[in-house]
Amino acid sequence: MADRGDDTFELHSVQVELEAVEKQIRQLLERQAELRAALESSRIPAILKDESVGAIVLHAGVNDIRLRQTEVLKRDFGSLIEAVRSTAPETRIIVSGPLPTLFRADGLHPSRVGAELLSDNISRTLRSI
Repeated sequence: MADRGDDTFELHSVQVELEAVEKQIRQLLERQAELRAALESSRIPAILKDESVGAIVLHAGVNDIRLRQTEVLKRDFGSLIEAVRSTAPETRIIVSGPLPTLFRADGLHPSRVGAELLSDNISRTLRSI
C-alpha cells in the first residue's frame, strides 16, 4: 500500500506538470494573438494590389492544425479570406491542407514524396483556373 507521502509527492508532481501545460497554453494564445494582429496589418493588401494576381493559395500546415483548435483555425482562415476578398475581390482563393502520412519523422515537414505531391496538386489546380 502506498504511503501518504508518496501520494502527496505524486499529486504535487501532477500539479507542477499542469501548471507547466497551462503556461504553454497561455504562451500559445499570446503568440496566436500576435500572429492575428500581424495578419490584420499584413502585406496582403500591398501584394494583391498588383493586378496580375489571379489566384492565391492559402495553406493550412501541420503547425496550424497541430493543436486541434479547429474553431481558431476556421476563424483565422476566415479573417485571411476576408482580407483577400476586401483587397482583391476577383482573386481566386485556393485552400490547401497537409497530406496525411507523407511527413518526415519530425511529423511537421513533408517527406520528399509529400512535398512533390503537394507541389503537383497546387500546380495542377493553378493551371486549371
